[in-house]
Amino acid sequence: MILEPDLAQIDSIRAFNRFYTAKIGVLEEGLLNSPYSLTEARVLYELAHRDGLTARDLGRELGLDPAISAAC
Repeated sequence: MILEPDLAQIDSIRAFNRFYTAKIGVLEEGLLNSPYSLTEARVLYELAHRDGLTARDLGRELGLDPAISAAC
């Protein structure tokens, strides 16, 4: 029997990953030798897999600084 994780578990794991990714400082490095940083890849992934996502929600969920995001 395979148990499906609930949304709270998924959110907890994603929050953990985001927190430690930011702490170890890999947000500006290219992801898997691509031209995209890890942050850019995360944004593209979320945009591709979620409907109705607002820029505000995306920034909040990914822990992006709104002042920096607006300047880009």
